[in-house]
Amino acid sequence: MSRTICVAYPTIMSGMVLRWYDNDGSDDAKGVEIANAGREEARFLVFPSDQFRAVVTEAHEYLRDAYRGRLHPQVDVSRWVTHETVGVFSGRLVPVAADA
Repeated sequence: MSRTICVAYPTIMSGMVLRWYDNDGSDDAKGVEIANAGREEARFLVFPSDQFRAVVTEAHEYLRDAYRGRLHPQVDVSRWVTHETVGVFSGRLVPVAADA
């Protein structure tokens, strides 16, 4: 992978979902999704390294525990998120933190 970035997406059905992308180094394009984590599961779309698997699994466990017994928890995913989208449908990204 050239550079891994993470973007948070609030969803109606699953709550907050984090998606990791293999990015080509540009800050304005996502690249190919390689993993995602939400309260239900951690999903890998590539064979992950042990270190990357641990990061995504940690995010899933955090979200699972945050949503347990709560409809609208206040979640802090800033430790994983590196970029955020600009506009609803633009697909443009801006960096928000150092790479995880």
